[in-house]
Amino acid sequence: MKCENCNKEHDGNYGSGRFCGRSCANSRNHSQKTKEKISNSLQKNTQTYCISCNNKTPKSKKKYCFECHKYIQNKLLFDRLDINYTDLSLKEAGHEALQKLWYLYNNLQLSSLEIQEKFNIHELSLRNFFNKHKISMRRKSKAQLICLHNNRRNMPCENKYKHGWHTTWHGKQVFYRSSYELRYAKNLDKQKIPYEMESKRLIYYDTQKKRYSIAIPDFYLPLENKIVEIKCNYTYNKQNMDDKFKMYKNNGYECELIIMKS
Repeated sequence: MKCENCNKEHDGNYGSGRFCGRSCANSRNHSQKTKEKISNSLQKNTQTYCISCNNKTPKSKKKYCFECHKYIQNKLLFDRLDINYTDLSLKEAGHEALQKLWYLYNNLQLSSLEIQEKFNIHELSLRNFFNKHKISMRRKSKAQLICLHNNRRNMPCENKYKHGWHTTWHGKQVFYRSSYELRYAKNLDKQKIPYEMESKRLIYYDTQKKRYSIAIPDFYLPLENKIVEIKCNYTYNKQNMDDKFKMYKNNGYECELIIMKS
């Protein structure tokens, strides 16, 4: 008989007769296990394809390629922007969303809040998508200038003071940003004096910051053509208020400053 490992003739007395001795049997088993390990290793490293764009993925456990994987968290955003990512790869859907948001934010100059309201997008979703593509959000001063240029009012923003909507004595909805403003508004309501809140946007030169800024007067009394500013003694900035009042008077408005104790 011939040994299956070394091909030498033997009498077949060892074991089942397949090998001439123990050393050949052990050597054969060891080489077989090594081949199986190599085969399994090759199977694990076989190339797979992205389920979105069908491009090759680096690892078999990855369902998406590197480019598509970046947009997995943006599927809801694509839905809100009416982008059908089932017909496109996630990478293509991401580029289409970027072009759409860039056009709205920079070409049409819509604010981030207007985009959020228009498409019912969460603030963090929009901000994270912009950060992912290194799109810097506009500063508050620039946003106010754009609102003034396009005749749009700033939307109410959050602050640490009491704020909300108030119905005037003649049924108009106004937004107040502090309890002091609300108190003064209620006083005008009792006297049935017509008034507007944050209805004007006027450009003035800020001597402290050495640049032009937007002044948004707290109250405007149309019958008297008067601007009324309500300030707290804790936050009152005399130089800034002097800059604003100088501009108000140059534009023909009567001015009044009311400082309330905190």
